[in-house]
Amino acid sequence: MGLAVLAVVGLLALAILVSVPWLPSGGQSVSAAVRNWFARAPRAALLVTTDSDCDWQFDGKPRGRLRANESSTLATGFGQHLLEATTSDGKDELRVVAELHKTEQQVAAIEWGPIRQARLDREAEERRGEELRKAAAEALRRKREWESRSWYGPTSGLTWAYEDIGRGLDYLGAEEYCTGFRGGGYADWRLPTLFELQSVFGATRDPSVRGPFRVGGSLWIDMWHGAPLYSYPRAYDPPQEAEREGPAGTQGTIVRVSPDTKLQALCVRGPGSR
Repeated sequence: MGLAVLAVVGLLALAILVSVPWLPSGGQSVSAAVRNWFARAPRAALLVTTDSDCDWQFDGKPRGRLRANESSTLATGFGQHLLEATTSDGKDELRVVAELHKTEQQVAAIEWGPIRQARLDREAEERRGEELRKAAAEALRRKREWESRSWYGPTSGLTWAYEDIGRGLDYLGAEEYCTGFRGGGYADWRLPTLFELQSVFGATRDPSVRGPFRVGGSLWIDMWHGAPLYSYPRAYDPPQEAEREGPAGTQGTIVRVSPDTKLQALCVRGPGSR
């Protein structure tokens, strides 16, 4: 029984001795084996450089500030390592995974130029987007403001300014006022013809035909567009509200006037354009 136990223990000891790598093997001397036993395990070396001042970390541990064009060398184990850096102004950040599998020194160059340019490009794009949003909002505001001061007649296809100029002009002044009018950003405004004025101020109860205008007196009639054409300026007196009612409602009054007469100018554009 005792011999059997000793035999088992001996075999186990022999197996352990054979499997220990630091024992001499393959003609290796005992001293060489001992040196290998006490030698440090192989490690990787990483050289970190930067082109701008930055604070950096390696595997989550702060390594301090690295100045521009300086370098720092560290020894570490093989495998993947996380390198993080932030510029001294805090505007740019870098996170890269360093793969270290060799004993030869490897270089991790932190180049901030491309990172900074990418940030500037993003900021420029954001500014352009914000400017476009502001421009769109302003255009919508102006459109709504203009729509509150104009009226589109779906039946006639004409767009009218809600209000007259608010002061008297002679005929040439009224023409110049309407041709120079830029309501809604359009440049094709003009004085209305007699037919156009009667279509919105005449005897009709249809709100899609008669616009909600505010005028303060007689209006100039365009001499040159539409029919009838006049060799002398005419004015149009819109009918009063009571005169519009009923089948016998009036279409308003046409008056021959001097070109120097001071009358109101109500501008129109179209048909077919808004």
